[in-house]
Amino acid sequence: MPAVLLLHFESRFSASGKAVLITEETRSEWPVRGREDAFDKVPANARPLVLISGLGADDYQLDLLLAVSPKGLGYCFMDDLAYLFSLPIPEDIKELSTAWQYIEKALAEIADDLLAQLVELVAEYSEESRFGIFRHELEKRHDVLNLPRAGNVEMDPWYPAKQSGVSRERGNVPTDLLEKLYSARENMARAFKQYEERPQQQQMSEAVASALEDGKTLVVEAGTGVGKSLGYLLPLALHSARTGELCLVSTNTINLQQQLVEQDVPRLQQILGELQVNVSLLKGREHYLCIKRLQDTWLANNSGARQRREHALATGGNGLLFLLHMLISTHRDANGDMDSRRAPEQLRLADRIRIERSMDCSFRTCLGERCNYKGNCHYFTQRNRAQASNIVITNHALVFALFDPADDNADNIVSNSNVIVFDEAHNLESSITSQYTAEVGNELPVNLGNQLLEVLQNDALRRRLELPAESVAEGSRDMLIRIQRQTLQVPGWIKTGVSVVEQVNNLLSQASLKGHVDSDESTQLTPATATPNQTRVMELLGQLAQRLLPVVDRYQRLTADLNLLFANEEADLYINDEGLQMDLMDLRVSVEECRTALENWQPQNPEAIAWFNSDLSGVDPRWDYKTAPLHIGSRFQSLRKAKHSLVLCSATLTVADSFDYIRRSLGFDEEATNESEWLKLNSPFDYASQALLAIATNMKRPTGDTRDGYLLQLEEVILGVTEMIEGGTLVLFNSYRDLNQIAEKLSGSIDDKRLLVQGRSGSRTQIADTFRDGGSHVLLATRSFWEGFDVAGDALSCVILAKLPFANFKDPIHAGRQRHIESLGGDSFREYSLPLAAMQFKQGFGRLIRSSSDRGVVFLLDSRAASSNYGAVFISSLPGPRLVTGSYQSCLEQARSFMEEEQHVES
Repeated sequence: MPAVLLLHFESRFSASGKAVLITEETRSEWPVRGREDAFDKVPANARPLVLISGLGADDYQLDLLLAVSPKGLGYCFMDDLAYLFSLPIPEDIKELSTAWQYIEKALAEIADDLLAQLVELVAEYSEESRFGIFRHELEKRHDVLNLPRAGNVEMDPWYPAKQSGVSRERGNVPTDLLEKLYSARENMARAFKQYEERPQQQQMSEAVASALEDGKTLVVEAGTGVGKSLGYLLPLALHSARTGELCLVSTNTINLQQQLVEQDVPRLQQILGELQVNVSLLKGREHYLCIKRLQDTWLANNSGARQRREHALATGGNGLLFLLHMLISTHRDANGDMDSRRAPEQLRLADRIRIERSMDCSFRTCLGERCNYKGNCHYFTQRNRAQASNIVITNHALVFALFDPADDNADNIVSNSNVIVFDEAHNLESSITSQYTAEVGNELPVNLGNQLLEVLQNDALRRRLELPAESVAEGSRDMLIRIQRQTLQVPGWIKTGVSVVEQVNNLLSQASLKGHVDSDESTQLTPATATPNQTRVMELLGQLAQRLLPVVDRYQRLTADLNLLFANEEADLYINDEGLQMDLMDLRVSVEECRTALENWQPQNPEAIAWFNSDLSGVDPRWDYKTAPLHIGSRFQSLRKAKHSLVLCSATLTVADSFDYIRRSLGFDEEATNESEWLKLNSPFDYASQALLAIATNMKRPTGDTRDGYLLQLEEVILGVTEMIEGGTLVLFNSYRDLNQIAEKLSGSIDDKRLLVQGRSGSRTQIADTFRDGGSHVLLATRSFWEGFDVAGDALSCVILAKLPFANFKDPIHAGRQRHIESLGGDSFREYSLPLAAMQFKQGFGRLIRSSSDRGVVFLLDSRAASSNYGAVFISSLPGPRLVTGSYQSCLEQARSFMEEEQHVES
């Protein structure tokens, strides 16, 4: 008979507290005087499961507990259970008992076959003790100790067929409805607890409505507080409801997508009242869970599944905890959005990625209409829902991945939409660049050969290929002979690929020894700057690429022939093996990617930036060759011309009140500029009274001999701010090197619970949630926190910018574009580097003030903003904060006075 002993330790080295013994017959509560009597009331025939809660849940106490425990003990930390079942961590005995009752109910709802598979997974990773709760539940159900091995878990009962349940609304919408919505305060009051009139928001909405009506492109900078999301959502909703057109809203970050779905869309519906529109969220398919891959990797018991599991998760620990959470939560809520799953704080990012990739809806392995789970597929359900919606919220990467002027596929949401709003439009250049960047590395040809060999080792395929040609029908005979001949040549193809890679290795090693390429970092190879020796290296690399292309062509032909084996169920050679189909799909995509990369392997292409990342210092040289577009303007303009109307908006589209940079980078020539509308809306906030910008002029240079001094000064400023300001502090860096070194210095001065460090304190979402909860946290962060991180109120009172955010001069794309500008006689710093840094600076500054009641200080620890001839560009790009300059010591004092003004006003 299984029993559960719930132990709650109140202190790290004491067992005093409460314990609750739960069996099928009894529920009683008593004080625990010491560990020795903890098991007194456990029935002799029971296998106890201990749930450990409180600060005492550490390895030291666990060892002591195991020393006095009955044989066969299983245990589980309550923190783990709270994570597995998405519960808050219990803080006292009452919450502990309530949590356990909830967990009991949740466990009882897990299907027998899944529960048995969870037990198998736990055993496979030798974590039976830590996750004994699953065996405990299974034994309770079956009242046996030796259970049969779990079979394959069928997912169909968990996932009823999904329907989109959405239809695009269309009705009679008066042309003056937008004006009426803004003029009737009660409409806005329904959506906001403390509604304030925002004339800038109404101005933006009217401009968007006009652009949609006239079929124009609108570029609008809407300062913080304008309310740009509703500024475009309202006219977009009315336009779609009036015309029945599908409209897209594209963002750069998942954070903004979540904000739109969770906050802005509900407000939109409240404002519209009886006029309802349907809004859907569509991400790239890799963000959705694939039921087929989940089944084949984690819920099957065969050699292939075990191999896939070994690749995705080598050992147990927090990786297994994350996996169990994914399986349980997916079973409970049938939510296929992988981004909604929170990872354990201590799980390494690389481990999380491997686990997620083992079950995501990858286009590489998707069987589409041939999949047995097509009626339950999360991605296709969401795609169908999007097709039927008025507004679809998506992302820049997906828009440009799907955009093809010649594609009129009814399933392509980009082809089917004539209206697109690009929010976070300042990121369009980098997003489009990433979409069109290609690479080929030394592992690609070898991996391609290995993938093909794995496919050819499939038992069902081998049996078909071993058939004598004369034994199959005449219609299949030629295909069989062709495939048999090709498979005999595969070892030779692989040998050629390996030979080419070795020749590239030798070529690069020689070039490195002669100083023509770097051995351990990026080397750009461009005709404009290449030395004669580098030009020769480029020519040889191009020749080697051409040698690989015929091999890839053969792979492509064989893959196409093998796919024919699934085409006709009546044919002699027909194979009904979904696993093989998925492997072939993966192989086909790999072949296509390799071909694309090789075709782009053109160092002499004047429209591309080409570079190597290499590590030639080890026994096994590693390199990858990448190409990126020099310009993305033509690609963006191709989309603009194909659509009825585009809206580009962001809080940071101008530099010193000018749209010049965004015009150049997105390819707006004079005609396109004149055809488009350009609008700048200032923030409604009073920055002169709400924000202080303090520029420290005596900071040492963060390089060379003065670096240690700079880090000491930076540490002193951070500690000074934490002592002076009540509320949270966000410290933004340009590099992880600076961040990590400061984190080490502060670790002994700031309490661990207060100090949050990007990359160490959990995922970005976990860090953001912890920071927003208050507690005067100090968050050390880099690029991803410079934007899209919104914290209103006292949770954020100070932002420290360690340096002006210029891009790394070694970044190949930035360096390539700078050289191109210089080759045309331009000023690459003024035309490229400075505008990018100024827009990033505006984003970092913008983290501070998020509402009309916010107040705080931004420290800029870079004297160049005050002393250089370009510093005014940064300052003039800001919305007019109070400005002080001086030593960092005087800046701290002036910041103190500024914050005391607030306290005086409040008192």
